[in-house]
Amino acid sequence: MGKLIFFDIDGTLRAEEDGYLPQSTIDAIARARANGHKTFINTGRTAMNVREDIRFMGFDGYICGCGTEIIYEDRTVYRHTLDKAFCEYMAEELRACRVSPLYERSDAMFLDGKIKPLQWMQDLLDLYKEQGLEVQDLHKSEDFSFDKFVIWYDENSDMERFRKLIDGRFTYIDRGGCFAELPPEGYSKAAGIDWVLRELGGVPEDTIAIGDSLNDLEMIQAAHIGVAMGNGKKLHPYADFITKDLKEDGIEYALKKLGVI
Repeated sequence: MGKLIFFDIDGTLRAEEDGYLPQSTIDAIARARANGHKTFINTGRTAMNVREDIRFMGFDGYICGCGTEIIYEDRTVYRHTLDKAFCEYMAEELRACRVSPLYERSDAMFLDGKIKPLQWMQDLLDLYKEQGLEVQDLHKSEDFSFDKFVIWYDENSDMERFRKLIDGRFTYIDRGGCFAELPPEGYSKAAGIDWVLRELGGVPEDTIAIGDSLNDLEMIQAAHIGVAMGNGKKLHPYADFITKDLKEDGIEYALKKLGVI
């Protein structure tokens, strides 16, 4: 089977600030696949937010939404969904916590129109609008439910109440800057790797994971070889191998040094 290689997106394959995607990265992934290795996106993004500017590279599979959906050879082979009534309950409770949530599902994103978004969230909503991504108001939808969610918070947020609300239900991933990611308890990028190994019959020794930030920590620890991008300094203490910066052909450098290409 060759190696099973898992890639984060922003800061790993593509620069988050300007969208730069090195040609060397595109070529290296193509060469890895030609050499018989399997490549996977492993991201907190849900499937609708993994767009053609990433998919065109031809990955074998996608672990989306922190492991809540697994797509292999263009087919969804696993999906974890949350009960609609539970989602409505969570939305009501989060409103009382005075946080700004963005609810993410495989095929849709929702905001709470009764909550004025904090500026950090508004900046992302403006970006999504530019990109043509629709974010619906949950109060105007008869189809509201979500697979995971993110929040922004400030000094007015009741984070003690929020922590009690999510305890045993969701995993809190601190993304920095008053921003957190919340997959359901038991779901993570690491759990996605475990699922792929079980279903494809791979062995842990064949896994490589490459990321750039602390939300990739569980992923690189789950892999046999965990690689940190040169630009991902917070991840460096936990990595087995540190490659060059994204804009210095870091993906190509790592795959060459690890004997993949």
